[in-house]
Amino acid sequence: MTTTVSPARKGETSSGEPFPPTRGLVDEWALLTFGKSSRDLESVVPGTIAVVYRHQTNEVCLVVAHVSSPENEFMIRELSMPLDDRLSGWVSVDRQTIHNSDPAFDLLELAKTWTPPLSSCFATPLLQNDTL
Repeated sequence: MTTTVSPARKGETSSGEPFPPTRGLVDEWALLTFGKSSRDLESVVPGTIAVVYRHQTNEVCLVVAHVSSPENEFMIRELSMPLDDRLSGWVSVDRQTIHNSDPAFDLLELAKTWTPPLSSCFATPLLQNDTL
């Protein structure tokens, strides 16, 4: 039996299979998917804002990774919270989704600045191989 293998193209192994994605690429794909999903949600429910927090392991906290609303991003960009604190911190540690909660648990006083006012939120942990 003879096997012919063509030279690998950029991003492929010699057998033509794509390389497994790196952590950064997975994050990029996840944020692109999140961006599309949040835009779809905003078209159905105007005034919606979605935030993805990233687990900052060296500081044991959550930091903002993406905000769906570019016009409000400047208010939320620097927001962070310790794990097991506030709504998203609790969800990240206990790995349970919460819905119909008060957005002020995460956004504190910032929750009052939205027009129309934010009335409820849900939080769900995003895991990869049981890791935040």
